Amino acid sequence: MEEIESLVKKAAAADVAAEQRLAAFGEIVRRYQDMAYGCAYAILGDFHLAEDAAQEAFLAAFRELAQLREAKAFAGWLRRIVVTQCNRMTRGKRVPTTGLAAAAGEPVISPTQLSGLSCRRRRSQRTKLANNIAAIRMASAAVKMVKMGLEWNL
Repeated sequence: MEEIESLVKKAAAADVAAEQRLAAFGEIVRRYQDMAYGCAYAILGDFHLAEDAAQEAFLAAFRELAQLREAKAFAGWLRRIVVTQCNRMTRGKRVPTTGLAAAAGEPVISPTQLSGLSCRRRRSQRTKLANNIAAIRMASAAVKMVKMGLEWNL
């Protein structure tokens, strides 16, 4: 089996016949398609969008292959291209959000309504709010740790 370094060099070489360049890049795609798709699916969460992102990433990689400085770094370089393609696909799309109180099924209390509540009830609402904020911070930290772990492993 041919090493990835020689495949990348062959696919990027201008002095190699187009047929050989395409064959070398086809082998690269065959070896890395699962990684590219898996990375895209982890980000997008949609089978079809992940396939599209992986395909676009391979096209971009082929066009820019001459810019790759170190052939050994192909996997990480391709992964970065996949992430960029996923970001392009999700740019402008917003995930609908729901407030914590509404998500928990609790009635939403506006600041003006809060001022009319008893002292004990306000303290209870403040405690709930503080707990919810702490939960959000913990969840956010967990998401960041998972994301860092994914980037570390990618």
